Amino acid sequence: MLVEGCALSGGDPDSGADGNCETPGFSSEEIRLGFVYPDGGPAAPSLAPAISGFIARIEAANAAGGIHGRKIVPIWRDDASSQEQNHVAVRELVEREDVFGLVEATITAAGGADYLLERNVPVAGIAAEAFWANPRYRNMFAYTYVFTDGPSVSTFGDYAKARGGTRAAVITSDITPSADDIGSKMVSSLAAAGISTAPGTFVYNLAITDPVQLGQKLRAAQVDTVVAVFAGNDLAEVMRGIRAAGAPVKVVLAPSGYEQT
Repeated sequence: MLVEGCALSGGDPDSGADGNCETPGFSSEEIRLGFVYPDGGPAAPSLAPAISGFIARIEAANAAGGIHGRKIVPIWRDDASSQEQNHVAVRELVEREDVFGLVEATITAAGGADYLLERNVPVAGIAAEAFWANPRYRNMFAYTYVFTDGPSVSTFGDYAKARGGTRAAVITSDITPSADDIGSKMVSSLAAAGISTAPGTFVYNLAITDPVQLGQKLRAAQVDTVVAVFAGNDLAEVMRGIRAAGAPVKVVLAPSGYEQT
């Protein structure tokens, strides 16, 4: 999109000259790049640290001369793990900050996806929501996809099976929009490795769920594998409940990471 935007206007994207390029966020001296991440809300414990990696990568690129001599100027916004706030954040970056493109380290990118598609803004990020696999969103790019149009990979299932997993329960969060989508893909991965899934609903909500009662429910379901699709900092409480209830869990998979303590 960068090459196309400038070539149509007569500019050379590989030179230091500006030409007649009118691509937003792009000039002879700099490229403005937006970053959206959750600094609050349920996804923050897992994804808030991404801002440090983003800034470090930009600084390394600038130290090496930028992009064809152009300095990368990073500008970020917090979407608070909310689709509504994500829409607000991306609009601010595009309309107020005049960014060329975006990087999104969030699980609520669907909030601003249609707006960014309409404006033809290139977006790179974590493909942790189902819409990333939709070819309609031709402006969205990711280095790896949780969601694909093809069959699920068995990687997670193979790992669980190798450690004695035979029957699984997926614990989701009722406050994380993409939890059910991620959970369904994890179930497919387990099934591909021959691991069945216990019927029923297993939900963890920090405000109302008793971890020990949840552990008792897992024990009654006779599961030995748990997929925890919620904020990583809550995993320690769930593990405490599992152990207190004596649930025979051998394997715990947490795609969102874990709380370091």
